[in-house]
Amino acid sequence: MGLGVRVSVIMAPKLETLGILDNVNDVYSRLNFGTVVFKGFEVVNFTRPVSSVKVLALIMDNLSLDRVIKLMICFPCLEKLYIRGIKYGETNYWRRKYGKTIKSLNICLKTIVLDDYRGSKPQVQFARFFIWNAAKLENMIFMSGPNNDNTYVIAEQPKLLEFEKRASKTAHFHFRSKKCYYDWVHIKDVHDLSLSDPFECTC
Repeated sequence: MGLGVRVSVIMAPKLETLGILDNVNDVYSRLNFGTVVFKGFEVVNFTRPVSSVKVLALIMDNLSLDRVIKLMICFPCLEKLYIRGIKYGETNYWRRKYGKTIKSLNICLKTIVLDDYRGSKPQVQFARFFIWNAAKLENMIFMSGPNNDNTYVIAEQPKLLEFEKRASKTAHFHFRSKKCYYDWVHIKDVHDLSLSDPFECTC
């Protein structure tokens, strides 16, 4: 969404995939999801969570853990999250703020894809939150750009992210270089309604 797009979903009890949501133009974009209304990423009305949505793709002006947590409250059964932050102005420090409430979040995520991952401090803090607290996590994929494959940065990540503290003992972590040149989250197959996950890159 963005660029003046306004969407109203009247009824979609079986809708499992939602995206791409973005707040790059959040002054103009608006999504009315019946019980939840978004302006950009800001929740302006919330009466009941939407439990059907399992796949969500996001593009954020700043990679913000606070905003993602609010979205997870709106979509409590979310299993796959694709996310890209354009800038990294927020610190994403979370232990003091969420330390006592993490268990109440009931994180259901099984797959997380962080696009344009460079190992910056905000990205590391963001990733740590899910590594340390997502008990159902199966795969976390760190995607670098086609020309940003830095072997040294990748080698440092297990230490920085502290994989040994992972909440899910069966979680796998993958560092991959993008094979395609899509600037945003992969949308080549977004028109194909037969796919359960149209954002998965098959290039």
